[in-house]
Amino acid sequence: MNKWLANAKKNLLSNSNEKEDFNKAKTEWHFDGTVIDNNDGMEIDEERPSCELCEHEDLRWQFIIINKYTSISLRVGSTCIKQFDIVLIEKSGYRSTGEERNRKIDKSIYDKHKEAIFNNVLEALRTLWRKDKEKRTIIEEAAKQWKGKNAFSPNMLFFLIHRFETNKINYNQLKFKISIRSEKHKNQFEEFTEQKYLKIRSYLSDNQRNRYDSLFGVWK
Repeated sequence: MNKWLANAKKNLLSNSNEKEDFNKAKTEWHFDGTVIDNNDGMEIDEERPSCELCEHEDLRWQFIIINKYTSISLRVGSTCIKQFDIVLIEKSGYRSTGEERNRKIDKSIYDKHKEAIFNNVLEALRTLWRKDKEKRTIIEEAAKQWKGKNAFSPNMLFFLIHRFETNKINYNQLKFKISIRSEKHKNQFEEFTEQKYLKIRSYLSDNQRNRYDSLFGVWK
């Protein structure tokens, strides 16, 4: 028996009504749909927690499983839920296991990841707003763009990058998006110099880069 399975059996049985039969003990538990992003609010020098079943270390994503008899909850990794086939019971009472449950777990992670990207950008804008008092009106408009479309206009993104750098705010980990669907935003882009284009190029989607690289003489 590998150590991960041994740890999982030890920790599940010790927190279950059933103390001997691991397979029976598993049926006492369900995943309630709660997903925790351990990167949220964590300092860079903090250690991320371990799975409370198999004790695998440094988990970004944890999932709450609950015992139906004792109401004890454990924070576990997605691999344990999938491997030990813990049932998902949604608030509506709907139950799912196997591939259906796995797809829902993967979608929950995807949704949480998108939420983290969105919130990280907003937090950076708040930091910039507090430091860059002369440009607060424009920064407030940037926040409206991000909240409304989850993207910035080309001019706005170039402005923000410049202000982040001027105020010595690290933005390298942020995942900005650029909106160029409207004619106004397309015109903004086409009026860019090559230098300005290169400044925001890394935030373009693959399709956007394929469209505009040749316009600015950028070749892969």
